[in-house]
Amino acid sequence: MALVNNASGVYSTLGFNYNDPNNNIVELSANTQSSMNSVPPVITSWQAQDIANDDVGGYTYNPVSNSVYWMSNTAYTLSGYSPIVGSTGAITLLINQIQSNCAYLSIGNETYSQNALTFLYHTDRLSNIRTQADDATEHIDGTNLPYYQIAIQAAKSATYIVNQTDGIANNSVMLGSFTSILEANQINQLAKTLDTNSKTLIKTLTLIPVGEGM
Repeated sequence: MALVNNASGVYSTLGFNYNDPNNNIVELSANTQSSMNSVPPVITSWQAQDIANDDVGGYTYNPVSNSVYWMSNTAYTLSGYSPIVGSTGAITLLINQIQSNCAYLSIGNETYSQNALTFLYHTDRLSNIRTQADDATEHIDGTNLPYYQIAIQAAKSATYIVNQTDGIANNSVMLGSFTSILEANQINQLAKTLDTNSKTLIKTLTLIPVGEGM
C-alpha cells in the first residue's frame, strides 16, 4: 500500500520495472507488507514527485547571496560616484567617507578581512554550496572553517547533549550553527534600504547647484 499520496512514478523512474522472463520477482508476504506499512513515510509527496519527474537538482542554494550581490552592486555605484563640480567641504568629505565604507560591502574588494566576499563564502559553506575542495582550489585553508556537513554533525551531537542535560527538545542548537543564513529576510531588507538611500543621496547631491557645496 502506498503511503505517500499523489507520488506514483518513482518505481518506473528508478528503472525497476524491467522484464522478468524467469519469474524471479515474487510478492512480499502479508506479514512483510504489514511491517513495511508500519514504518512512517521516508519521503514527502513533493520529494517523490521530483524523483518521479527526474527533477532532483537545484535544492542547495544560499538564501542571502542575492542580497550580498545587491549590496555589493550598490556599493560599486557609490564608490564610482564623483561629487558635482564645485562641491567642497562637508559634501566632499561625506562622499569620501561613504566610498571608504563601501569597500566593506564590495565583493570585488579583498583588502578587508570582514567584507562582503568573506560573508558570501561563509554563507556558501553553510548552505552546502561551497566545499572544502572548492576552497582548496583557491588555496584557502579550510581546516577551521565551518562547512555544512561539519556544522550538522556538531549540532546533532550538541542536541543530544543538551537534551540529556537540560531536557531541551527543540532544534535551537541545530539552528544556532546557521544564524548567518537564517537572517535572510533582515539582510535583504538592509540591502533594499541601502539601495534606496544610495539613489536618494546621489539624486539629492546632483540637484545641488554648482558652487553651493557646504
